[in-house]
Amino acid sequence: MISGLYQSAAGMLTQMENNQLIAENLAASANPGFRRMQATFEAYMNPLYPVTGEASEVIRQPGAKLWPPHAPTIRTTTNFSQGQILRDGNPLHLAISENGPLGNGFFAVELPNDQGIAYTRCGAFQLNTQGELVTSNGWRVMGEGGAPLVLPKPSQPIQVSDNGEISQQEITGGRQQLIIVGKFQIADFKNPTQELTWAGGSYFTPSNDSVKPETAANYILVQGSLEGSNVNQVQEMVDMIQASRAYEANQKMLQAQDGTMEQVIRQVPGR
Repeated sequence: MISGLYQSAAGMLTQMENNQLIAENLAASANPGFRRMQATFEAYMNPLYPVTGEASEVIRQPGAKLWPPHAPTIRTTTNFSQGQILRDGNPLHLAISENGPLGNGFFAVELPNDQGIAYTRCGAFQLNTQGELVTSNGWRVMGEGGAPLVLPKPSQPIQVSDNGEISQQEITGGRQQLIIVGKFQIADFKNPTQELTWAGGSYFTPSNDSVKPETAANYILVQGSLEGSNVNQVQEMVDMIQASRAYEANQKMLQAQDGTMEQVIRQVPGR
């Protein structure tokens, strides 16, 4: 019976975490490039220990009692499917349009204080006073070859081709012509779900030092547009209702078992 109390409480805690994750998705649903976080529940698979005896005595027979009870493991994964591309007309805003359902490109940005490179689908860029392309946080955007992107003529407009080449007008021999001044570094990962770790906002970092990005293929850069988040607000609300109902069900089970224990204790002889 005590095991049932623990299991009901564990179910409540799990649904609390799930509900918090859904709330974070809803709060960030308007952020460009945000990727939906989702909870995956896994059964506890560690060895079972008997109610009596040494804790080191592993019981592997079917029907062994689990003590103490454990909560199911909740693992957070990222959904990297593409969000809707929304046009806003800002020439410094870019969206990565991909041919496949997953991956196919991330912008590379330099984290402050030599913390390395982060990757994002948010292309809301701007210029700093040095003519460098930066994110809204002021982090420098990386170009092909790993150097920050710097515009030689910050006051002049830019044109960005499908493959990420940046061009500006230049007068040569009395004629205006487009000159390529840089190219975006578009990185990709074979398995972004496993190889990237959420670093807050719309940014991700490699899960470990062995993860190395590849040069992306099958992508098109869309200038004057931003990629929205891939959060479906209606689905998130449905998931939140389901998580709340699951929490309430576990709460009622806990209250019922608590009431039963109270009755048993009252009926114990000598009380």
